Amino acid sequence: MQSEIFNNIKTLKFYAWDQSFKNKIKTLKKESTDFDMHVHYFYFFLGFMWTILPEMMSSLSFSLYIGSGKYLSLPVAIECIMLFGRIRGPLGHVNHIRNQIVDLKMTMMWIHAFLGQEETDQNKNVEQVKDS
Repeated sequence: MQSEIFNNIKTLKFYAWDQSFKNKIKTLKKESTDFDMHVHYFYFFLGFMWTILPEMMSSLSFSLYIGSGKYLSLPVAIECIMLFGRIRGPLGHVNHIRNQIVDLKMTMMWIHAFLGQEETDQNKNVEQVKDS
């Protein structure tokens, strides 16, 4: 494997393609970094929402219950708080599963893009350079 890498580096240097490939690698790295930043912002936003959602759900439920004209007794409030606490665990698991699905989809996109590229024939490339 290492000899194959060194032979390819020799080819790049021999035909003076190193600067071209260096620029291409920098461009691809920048695109990848920008995409990663967007994904991290997305994760942060959704994680923040999943953290705040249970708190908002309990507050909104109590507000709507009292707003509908019903009396909120202590036993009912404690039972509701306990049930909201039990819901938090599964909501957290849904968040982790969603993150894993997004990671899987991104990985599948990268693999599909890589495998969808055309095969190159090294002999054809060398012949084209010799002809010019």
